[in-house]
This record gives sequence, structure tokens and C-alpha cells, in this order.
Amino acid sequence: MQKLSGWWRLWVLSVLAWTASVAGYCYLSWPATTYAAHNPAFIDQLSTSRRALLVGKNESTEGLHVKMPNEYILRFKPDVEQDAAEKVAGAYHDISVRAQDQSNQTRAKRFLVIALLPCLAVALLGIGVAWVRKGFTEQRS
Repeated sequence: MQKLSGWWRLWVLSVLAWTASVAGYCYLSWPATTYAAHNPAFIDQLSTSRRALLVGKNESTEGLHVKMPNEYILRFKPDVEQDAAEKVAGAYHDISVRAQDQSNQTRAKRFLVIALLPCLAVALLGIGVAWVRKGFTEQRS
């Protein structure tokens, strides 16, 4: 097995330091919740029959109110029963969890690119410089 030169050792050390710092930042900035903050699109993703149970913009809000884990309050029409409201709340919660999962996947891909791309770029730059340098030293011989 060929030993690594000093430059490759420096590259390995810098890759480890860089990826550790990116992983630390990723860990510290990762959302603590399993659900996303409210987005009006969540209501649009509910089925038409479930959306019909919710209070519209200009309607009275005297019906049942359900506070969701993401702090959004679902307001139901006065004649909506508890069972129906729970089904709508469950569907809304599923939508917010799915949205957070998609956001987390995007965040993980972004951190992976941020961690790996600079490392590969530095390695390719180093290989390129070594190749060019070797070309000049071979011409002298």
C-alpha cells in the first residue's frame, strides 16, 4: 500500500475538519419538530369534503376550534361534530408532517452538497496543479 504524501494528508485532515463543521451546523440547525409551521397550502391539500367543514374567511367562528401541534388553529363551522373535526385535524397533521419530511430531505441534500463539493473541488484543483507542474518538470529532463 502506497503511503499518502503530505499534501494528501493535509487534504484528508481538511476534509475531516470541514465535514465535521458542516455536520455540526446541520445538527444544530435541524428542526426539533416533526411537523412544519402552517402554510395556507396545507388547507388546500385537504379533501374538498374536509375543507367544507372549516370556516371560510368571511364566516362566523363560533364553532369548534382545534389547536394543532404547529400552533395553527383549525376553526370549524358550528354544526361540525367532534369526530369529523378530529379526522380533519388528523389529515391536516399528516400534511404538516409530510411537508416537514420533504423539507428535511431537501435540507439533508443541501448539507451533503455543501460538505462534499468543496472537498472534491480542492482535490481536483490539487491534482490539476500537480499534473501541470509535472508537465513542466518533464520538459526540463
